[in-house]
Amino acid sequence: HIEAALRGETVHFETLSPYRDGGSRWIDAQYVPHRDGDGPVLGFFVLVLDITERKRAEEALRESEQALRDADRRKDEFLATLAHELRNPLAPLRNGVQIMRMAAGDPAAAEQCLAMMDRQLTQMARLVDDLMDMSRITSGKVALRMERVDLGRVVLQAVETSRPMIESRDHGLTLHLTSKPVFVQADVVRLAQ
Repeated sequence: HIEAALRGETVHFETLSPYRDGGSRWIDAQYVPHRDGDGPVLGFFVLVLDITERKRAEEALRESEQALRDADRRKDEFLATLAHELRNPLAPLRNGVQIMRMAAGDPAAAEQCLAMMDRQLTQMARLVDDLMDMSRITSGKVALRMERVDLGRVVLQAVETSRPMIESRDHGLTLHLTSKPVFVQADVVRLAQ
């Protein structure tokens, strides 16, 4: 930098510089040539400003911007997942309505269908609650409603939700569930998802 200033160039730069207390400080430095009129360079002036606080503020701003980008990405991922999950219960509900119409004289079939529809509506209500509570998205937290649940019941609930899509694509699904219940502490809706 000194050589450039002595050649008549103004030099401007920012750098992290060691400080006498053992730490370091950001400085903004300028080397300005000093001439005798239009004549040769006689020397140079050095102007040094401590810009450490500005640099810290810039870094804090960058971190805040990154946090906002991350929160926005999580929100987008959450909404995409939620939209998909809200569609899943609709097919069994639609099938349930058709079954209810066809099984008008069969109270057992109607009761089974009503139970399935109630489960699907409960799941949809839970998903809508998730949508309403957007504060969890920005903090990256998802609330779990833990309870003791039979894992087999959760599997059957997930299959019930997915069955219309499986059947519409002519796929097959075989389940091998244990005859004894397997209990876990879990969030039923999240596991079914």
